[in-house]
Amino acid sequence: MSPSFATIFCAILPLFSIANAHMKMTDPAPIRLPENTFAVTKDYDYTSPLSDSGSDYPCKGYASLLDTAEGGSVATYAAGSSQSVTIAGGANHNGGSCQLSISEDGGSTFKVIQSYIGNCPVSGTSSLSYTIPADTKSGKVLLAWSWFNRTGNREMYMNCAAVTVTGGGSGLSAYPDIFTANIGNGCTTVEGTDVEFPNPGSAITTGSGANPGAPVGSCGSSGSGSGSGSGSGSGSGSESSVAATPTAATSTAAAATSVAATSTVRLPSSYPSYPGAPGKTKTASVPEASPSDTTGEEGVIGNTECKRSVRYTRALPVQVPSGCQCSCENNKPVPVCGA
Repeated sequence: MSPSFATIFCAILPLFSIANAHMKMTDPAPIRLPENTFAVTKDYDYTSPLSDSGSDYPCKGYASLLDTAEGGSVATYAAGSSQSVTIAGGANHNGGSCQLSISEDGGSTFKVIQSYIGNCPVSGTSSLSYTIPADTKSGKVLLAWSWFNRTGNREMYMNCAAVTVTGGGSGLSAYPDIFTANIGNGCTTVEGTDVEFPNPGSAITTGSGANPGAPVGSCGSSGSGSGSGSGSGSGSGSESSVAATPTAATSTAAAATSVAATSTVRLPSSYPSYPGAPGKTKTASVPEASPSDTTGEEGVIGNTECKRSVRYTRALPVQVPSGCQCSCENNKPVPVCGA
């Protein structure tokens, strides 16, 4: 393999996993999701997290499109009704914690209507059930799914869909604000834990095997918040239904029912660890990446996320030291330096 081809191959290899990398909300279809019929400019990297600078918060920067043609309503819900969102993708980073929130003011504020602590989301396609609060104002609103991954880089994911609420109430001003972290706001989640939201609201689901951990920094005050919903999650046992609604208890029979029939999800008690990068290829060592290791050094792939796993790709292309060639081992790009 020639050096020039090796460099090109290493730059292209991670693309094979990007289509299903990370996770995203697919139903209701978020603004500018390629499958959204109102999308004009389509975002083909919808599984990417928000910028660590917070420059595209909220909604990947698309909240401002709510009152444009691209912000057309993709669903209509009655206030007080039970609904679900669909989450899909490949690399769920061992789950984490999620929230569903609603903005009634075009994205200026988001009010939490459901919190999921631990094992959210599961890998593949799953549903999260919730209730549209009866207090929600009638009209077009933004429904947001946000996620803080348990393992991997400290990130915040957020997708927002334009939906219409009918038969609503006076509004969600008494509900807690959405939790934000890892976007340059002075609050950070801790790797290896499922972030325990300081103010999760009253509708809370806890996944089995959850490892709750408090965030670090200026992360808001603790409290359960206001609202008419009630939590239904349970941290006991080896299974839990992330799809439990705020007003209905999750029974053993319901947890055993198929996702297609009831929109509930059976959660594993634990997830396998992501594989580390290979130890050596000829004379080039490829050590495990640390969260702060973002610069390359001689004989080492310079992309931290690629050093750990192809599933962690965000920056392209992979850096290959001068005089080295690129090879592939266990679906991971690795440099080959020297004889």
